[in-house]
Amino acid sequence: MEHDEMVSKISTLEGSMKTIFNRVDGVEIEVKDIKTDNKILHEMNTNIAVLATEYKHQGRRIESIECDVKDLKNRPIQDTTELETDVKELKDKPGKRWNTFETVVITAIVTSIIALIANKVFGG
Repeated sequence: MEHDEMVSKISTLEGSMKTIFNRVDGVEIEVKDIKTDNKILHEMNTNIAVLATEYKHQGRRIESIECDVKDLKNRPIQDTTELETDVKELKDKPGKRWNTFETVVITAIVTSIIALIANKVFGG
């Protein structure tokens, strides 16, 4: 082989190598981008999984609340007679005291009058 021919082949090889290195660098950049994209996708999938789990829990909480509301709607009205009686007693208590006071005063007056009459009739 001649010297010029070898130089030409070496130049061609160098050019090819530069092209290959440029392609390899491009592939490395793409791989890095793919790795970054994969990491982002993985994080997004994790976030979506967390959101889905929270959504399921939220759905269960809502179902629980709905059941509680249905239970309250379907629960028979409790007998409020005892409560009404207690309220009535509390309202009537001052009136009962007054009535008791009136009874005591009237009894004292009547007893005094009877005692006075008895005293005058039977002497004293």
